[in-house]
Amino acid sequence: MLFRSLPIETRKHLSNIGLNCHLLAKSRVDNKLIIVGSVADAVEIIRNNIVINRDDSVYYELCECKFFKRERLLKGIWTCKNNIYPSRLIKLMKVENNRTVLIERLDMIIHMLTTTGTY
Repeated sequence: MLFRSLPIETRKHLSNIGLNCHLLAKSRVDNKLIIVGSVADAVEIIRNNIVINRDDSVYYELCECKFFKRERLLKGIWTCKNNIYPSRLIKLMKVENNRTVLIERLDMIIHMLTTTGTY
């Protein structure tokens, strides 16, 4: 299923959690539209790097990529309104409660993508 063919309500909820749905619906990879399954797989890889590997380089990727809306994804974790930078984010993610909030949001994104889109 193509990402742009997801229902508007689902895309609105995903956008409120922190996924940049507008970018994913409009962009192409190798001249092909993006599939829901590939987005779910990418989010799951990021989640596994945070949970299992406890890799700090993931936070650099979160700050630099346009795949997520950083302000929405880190709402309640990041205290400033903007200017999210990795070194401070790594310090904040050492607190287990902040990591849990981020992991739960990524789990919600994965769950919504896998239940609404069949791949």
